[in-house]
Amino acid sequence: MVFTSESTAEKLSDTDYQVLERKVRHPFSRGVVREVHIVYTNFISNMAFEPATLKILPVSVEVGSTKPTAVEYDPSPEVVFDSIVRMYVGGMIRGALTESYAFELGARRNAMESATDNADDIIRD
Repeated sequence: MVFTSESTAEKLSDTDYQVLERKVRHPFSRGVVREVHIVYTNFISNMAFEPATLKILPVSVEVGSTKPTAVEYDPSPEVVFDSIVRMYVGGMIRGALTESYAFELGARRNAMESATDNADDIIRD
């Protein structure tokens, strides 16, 4: 199952990110997919980038030894964890799209700089 977005990070609203997060998280929650990965362009510098893959679900949590307590939490730990996972998935999607957009802007800048340099060379010759 693959989800793509034609919009750039600059044009996506918070609502768009929430919709995208739900589209990614729901198949995992229902057991349709076992893992969720984000594939994006990792921005290193204006001249360097690399394709990257990031596994975002399932979230691995290390549970330490805790002593049982008589304290009840409201909301329950499950509700809190679900809320954290929603924010985590949404944040990872936003981060990946922002990195890809940063690369796109750097590539555009380099292309314009190269075109300007070439035009300067033609004018001088």
